[in-house]
Amino acid sequence: MKKSMIPLMLLVVLIAGVINVSATENRFNAEMDAVPFGSMARMHHGMVGPGQRFELLTIALDLNESQQVQIRQMVENQRQKMQQCREGMRQDQMRLWLMMSEQPFNETQFRALAEKVADQRIDMMVNRVKSKQQIFSILTPAQQEKAQKIWDLMGQKHRGKGKGKGQKAMAGRS
Repeated sequence: MKKSMIPLMLLVVLIAGVINVSATENRFNAEMDAVPFGSMARMHHGMVGPGQRFELLTIALDLNESQQVQIRQMVENQRQKMQQCREGMRQDQMRLWLMMSEQPFNETQFRALAEKVADQRIDMMVNRVKSKQQIFSILTPAQQEKAQKIWDLMGQKHRGKGKGKGQKAMAGRS
């Protein structure tokens, strides 16, 4: 009798889990619809893809046709540059990883490659800032204000709610 109860209990637990997930999803969607910049909040939560982001930004910023073409071209150029940087950096990081296990360890070569990877990261950061500045130069002052709010909202996704690793480390030093 006990063996026949186990599958029944598992089925009940499974059904309860499905109902709970469904209710949570419905509540989340209702909350997202109530948030200002409803569609921007969906971007923040990763609920839209890259193509949809541009469409949402076009609507939110009320971009004209000329602005759309210019920004789309800038974004595509930036995407290509970043892809090349990421590929080069990945290869160099893999070489660093392999160098860690080489015998004998060559500190000079390791340092040179580590500095190259650090420079690549800096280049990527500079490219992001330049790209943002180029896009903002096309926008009107009102659009720039809206864009900055959206940019800040999107940046929170990556900065998180609490202190990051670097901030925690710095806080521990004081």
